[in-house]
Amino acid sequence: MSRDMSLLNPEFRASVEEVLGACRALGIEMRPYETLRDPWTQARFWRQSRSIEEIEGAIRNLEQKGAPFLAQVIRSVGPQFGDRVTDALPGTSWHQWGEALDCFWLLDAKAEWSTLKKVRLADGREMNGYRLYGEEAVKRGLTSGGFWPQLKDWVHLQQRSGSVLNRFSWPEIDREMRQRFAVVEDTTGIAVPPVVEVTAAPEAPPDEFVQPVGDQFHVNGEPFKFVGFNLRGVVHYGAQFPGDDTFIVKNTRPEHRAQQTRRAYEMGARVIRVFLPHRNATPQQVGDRLEDLLGIIKGDLGLHDLYLLPALTDFLGYGEVPFKVQGDQDFYQPIGNHITLTPEFFRLGFTQNYLPFVRYIVDRFQDEPQIFAWEIANEAKVNDNPRMLTDFKHHVAREIRALDARHMITTGMVSTAHAFMFSGDQLRRDLYGKREQGRRLIDFVTVHYPDESHPTGPNHGDIDLAQELNMPSIVEEFMVISPEKTRDRTGDFKAQLDQWFGKGAGGCMVWGFDALHIGDGDDAGGIGHPFTDFNNLVNMFRAYANQL
Repeated sequence: MSRDMSLLNPEFRASVEEVLGACRALGIEMRPYETLRDPWTQARFWRQSRSIEEIEGAIRNLEQKGAPFLAQVIRSVGPQFGDRVTDALPGTSWHQWGEALDCFWLLDAKAEWSTLKKVRLADGREMNGYRLYGEEAVKRGLTSGGFWPQLKDWVHLQQRSGSVLNRFSWPEIDREMRQRFAVVEDTTGIAVPPVVEVTAAPEAPPDEFVQPVGDQFHVNGEPFKFVGFNLRGVVHYGAQFPGDDTFIVKNTRPEHRAQQTRRAYEMGARVIRVFLPHRNATPQQVGDRLEDLLGIIKGDLGLHDLYLLPALTDFLGYGEVPFKVQGDQDFYQPIGNHITLTPEFFRLGFTQNYLPFVRYIVDRFQDEPQIFAWEIANEAKVNDNPRMLTDFKHHVAREIRALDARHMITTGMVSTAHAFMFSGDQLRRDLYGKREQGRRLIDFVTVHYPDESHPTGPNHGDIDLAQELNMPSIVEEFMVISPEKTRDRTGDFKAQLDQWFGKGAGGCMVWGFDALHIGDGDDAGGIGHPFTDFNNLVNMFRAYANQL
């Protein structure tokens, strides 16, 4: 969905601008937050709180009435969470035709949604902002959802009265939606939404978001290089999960979120990477915990230059790691000492639980500038089928971009070599280099453990690939392994920072940060317990970050 007024029908846009101008003259600022809404978004709203029987019935009905494309749209978006918000099937909302607009109103520079609260207008009347908005719309021949006899929708204006179905047949609607919304199909066989350009809200200027500029990151127009740390479980510290005794979060308390984050920041971190889902948490619960953490960072700690990099699922579990999307348990299988996602997940399984989770999180936090980027999955690969992995990454990137055009998107991969893409293989260039509507689907390259060798090529070769494609890269995970826990590794860590920043990496992040000794680190080579060099590393990383 988009806020862009230029996407509206020109005649309707002119009337809307008159309405907004009339409201403004009387002291009410109406702020558009949705104009054009694609059929996939409409389908997600429609599927909320509907039974599978009702959904399957609608799909069959659309197919029988000559709307196979819209039937596929409903099928492709998968299960949805939330209250019932619309009875309009995709194609039947005037939002898909550029003839509808949704607004909130501003009160004391904050978004106001109340349909009851009144303020004094410039002409002396006391009136609710939505009431004024609706009345001014009706004066200009528009339809206000606030005056509908049932299912009142005060945020909504549309150009025409009546239903789309009163004017067009299902085959006509289906054909028009195909033509209006460019459909991209990948080898998963699923139609995916187009990339809709989203304009920035005035209260969150685009340059507050980290952006790729050539082979660098920029913030507020300035180059941005960083050191960072992995605090994988910090979103869920202190959360209570019935029957959950996984080692990463079981010994944590809520206050550990602020304590760990502050220590990382004091050590020079400007990005911390987190694993976002939890197998026992709903999307809304995960979103609430992420919002709490952001509130701690910005409010309690006052850190407005610290960014979060959330991994949206975990492919690989060393032991029983809980960072899986709720409902996806059946897509994991043991392989040796690991538990990994199966090929069935990457074929179609990701549409069942993972994709609705991603849509919910991205839509909820699309306006949050302290999200560094969305990471599709941690360390994903599909043994012997790298094309399936590439199609999965591109499919999810399109879904994210359709909701959120401001945040960067990345893969979270160890390397293309780790995912069975040979160093000379064009597929690895397609993965990172593919463009649609003038923008890369994937914004920067990730590398884990760049010194590690692989039969198909070294992991650090992807930093060279990033230079070839003129795009940023980060060393997302690295550590210095030391069986002697009393050895000072300061020089080794600094040498790695020098090496990878020297090769052109935009950021380097240490794996296994645990300043509090609460079990969220890595005893093989992380920072914190049980090593004795923590204080020396604090000083080194702080000084290094200051140089950057």
